[in-house]
Amino acid sequence: MLNRSERWLQRRRRLSWIHRLTLSFTIARLYRIRSDFAARYIRGSGYEIGAQNSPLSCRHAKEIIYIDYLSRKESADTYNLPFEDCVEVDILADASEPDFLPEESASFLIANHVIEHCPNPIAALSGWVRILKPDGLLFLTLPNFRANEFDFEKQPASIEHMLGDYQRAGNNEDIVEEHIREHVRIIDGIDPADEQAFARRFHALITGNLHTHYHVFNRDNTLALLREVHRKHPIRVTNHLSLPYGFELIFMIRRDKTANSGNLVVRQDMLFNGFILLKHLALYAANRTTTKQ
Repeated sequence: MLNRSERWLQRRRRLSWIHRLTLSFTIARLYRIRSDFAARYIRGSGYEIGAQNSPLSCRHAKEIIYIDYLSRKESADTYNLPFEDCVEVDILADASEPDFLPEESASFLIANHVIEHCPNPIAALSGWVRILKPDGLLFLTLPNFRANEFDFEKQPASIEHMLGDYQRAGNNEDIVEEHIREHVRIIDGIDPADEQAFARRFHALITGNLHTHYHVFNRDNTLALLREVHRKHPIRVTNHLSLPYGFELIFMIRRDKTANSGNLVVRQDMLFNGFILLKHLALYAANRTTTKQ
């Protein structure tokens, strides 16, 4: 059987040319696209979760406090990253349960590719919104399940599944084990019938404290998740960029204490998004042309 990376490359080759182009340029321009969104939306002082070696560039931020469950050295050692590239962690804690942060203490919270590592995404998002000041911004990005090798063989989690995890976690039931087993079976491609190999990999993931992708996301189930969070802490989606085969989904979410918990307001700044896409597609094409010369 082909390994995961080989299966992913095979999958990419089968995509249409426009989808391959979308995927390639959104990967190549990933951090610069994020930076443009940050320049438009982030102001004041706030937190970034799980930055490791790729903190968001926020030219207008006054202060950023970094939170991670691993120290700078642990991140470098665990993920084989250059120590000097990793940020110094200010708060060492699991930010999927952010009760340690005071309510309404931040103008923004940045979570790039974090929510998929949270076994209870409803609780995590609700906690992140809780610490935002009125009109504070949650800068949320998620890997698009169609567009990365860790997720493409799975299906987006239904809101019913995520609600089930939320309720079970509230009853102190284990919601981690089944997701780890799913990872070993689907992502690592190990047949449960091979009990020894399956158990070895399962044990390695558990003891290594490596946070798998507990759930995978697309635009629809992300909005369903945000609607559920909206019932607890009213929010609105100020903008989102969610291309079907873009590498990641980008959501700009405001805490809205003046709103009720009815329908979630979802807006999209088509002018800004169109400008960003055209700008980065042009820069991507120019760079490829230069590289070929």
